[in-house]
Amino acid sequence: MEVFNPQMNITCDYEINGRVLLLPLQGKGKSEMTLYNSTMTADAEFERYERHGESYLKLKKLDFHIKDTDLKVYFENLFGKDSNLGKEMNRLLNENSKIIFKEIKPAYEEICKQFITELADKIFYNFPLKKLLPPV
Repeated sequence: MEVFNPQMNITCDYEINGRVLLLPLQGKGKSEMTLYNSTMTADAEFERYERHGESYLKLKKLDFHIKDTDLKVYFENLFGKDSNLGKEMNRLLNENSKIIFKEIKPAYEEICKQFITELADKIFYNFPLKKLLPPV
């Protein structure tokens, strides 16, 4: 399956102490990430099993990838109280968003894969196949 998503907003807490583009990066606080024009692909394998006399599905394998995306990020409280340095680092990160996304893409894909798997497990466990795909 291939899905085009024009915009996806992600808000989360972050804590970072490392390097980006060879520059030191540290901070803790709120973060906003917006992905624009993302093309995502998912290939899934399911297995059918019987429970309580009804057929259910279980997600057996999931491959999830993001092909293309534009990225905009904002990290609140980068470098603690030095708001000018934080503002400049956010600007620098956004100017180099293609490089940044290439770095975080494997971790982001894994997080999405885990989220989709957990959601699918809850849905498929609670609804028999005949409720999900009723006969026509």
